[in-house]
Amino acid sequence: MNAMVMNAKGVPIIETWDAMKRRHFNERVEVLSYLAAGNLTYRQAATVLDVDQGAISKFIHRNHLGIKFKEATRMLSQSRRDKIARVLGERIALSQAEPRLTCKEAAKKLGVSRDCLKAYSQRHSIKWKPHGA
Repeated sequence: MNAMVMNAKGVPIIETWDAMKRRHFNERVEVLSYLAAGNLTYRQAATVLDVDQGAISKFIHRNHLGIKFKEATRMLSQSRRDKIARVLGERIALSQAEPRLTCKEAAKKLGVSRDCLKAYSQRHSIKWKPHGA
């Protein structure tokens, strides 16, 4: 049977469908707010609630709730950080080597797409020879 609610005269009445939906919505918002305030990530909250983390994200965004969970941090191994630094150093050196290369020429030499190298270069402030110069 549905949850019982008392009216103004103290007489029990059956909770309406809309009241149940509102209560369930409010309970979800309350639980998610509590978990977010506890500095949990989406993944941790999903584990606690035994639900897919996408379901939590969709619920928050669909209802424009503005609940913010802690950002997950990725721990990279030292060898991975070294490789990233080496690749960055190589690309910076290539951009400054003579004769200077355009982004398109460098991408071909590195075996990556021009758009990929262009985005990478913008993110890391790498300047290539202007096209047609």
